[in-house]
Amino acid sequence: MATADVAALWDRSPNKYNSGFIVVKPTNASKRLYQIIRSNKWAGDRDRDQRALNKAINVTREQNIALDVTLLNTQRFLSGQEYFEIPQRWFAPDRQKCVRKKNNCAVVVYNNWIVTKAAKIYRFRENLMWVYDGDDQYYTSDSRLYLTYVNHPTDLSPGSQSTDEPAEIVQSEMSALKTAMTICYVLNRTIILPMFHIGPESAERPLNSLLQIECFDKYFSGITAKVASYFTRKSRMLSNPDCPYKW
Repeated sequence: MATADVAALWDRSPNKYNSGFIVVKPTNASKRLYQIIRSNKWAGDRDRDQRALNKAINVTREQNIALDVTLLNTQRFLSGQEYFEIPQRWFAPDRQKCVRKKNNCAVVVYNNWIVTKAAKIYRFRENLMWVYDGDDQYYTSDSRLYLTYVNHPTDLSPGSQSTDEPAEIVQSEMSALKTAMTICYVLNRTIILPMFHIGPESAERPLNSLLQIECFDKYFSGITAKVASYFTRKSRMLSNPDCPYKW
């Protein structure tokens, strides 16, 4: 990075520089790069920033412009694919393990590889990366009443006594969620979500592994909720220092 004009995140698939977090030095070459982006039609609405950036980098190479492009540290600056999807990091990692392995801790995580703003916020909350309280006092309200419950995992390993199928477990937990939401509506409570279990091994997953969060938010999120509100899991609420409740 010391001598490069541009340093960017890297998306392994489709092997492109990621424009979501990028360091640019004010060199003649980097200025020319952005002039190319602005002057070409493919930098318009039909092309995303990342596609425009990579196309412009290719143009500089075709025109023999001495542009030095490098990658940010791939262990410290990660895309959503590298941080969340590939390692299946659905929840916040153990902080003590992270402290012991400082060199492996991310400095920047770009929240891509997930669709809709609502899902991005939900994923950040589950990973303790979202502290914005908002107009509805997501973390700090001292008047909101809560309800929470637990989905107990089912042992699906060979030799276990369970006769449940993964699809039946999902169906049962969705039924429990509907019941809890109904109770919240009747009692004017806000539900704090449990973990859910999906797949052949009944693995623990957040709600966005099962439902489209933007659609769910349309009815159940925040101060404009039409039925009831919801929050991420109890441990995530308590991890915020501004939360007035300590269960």
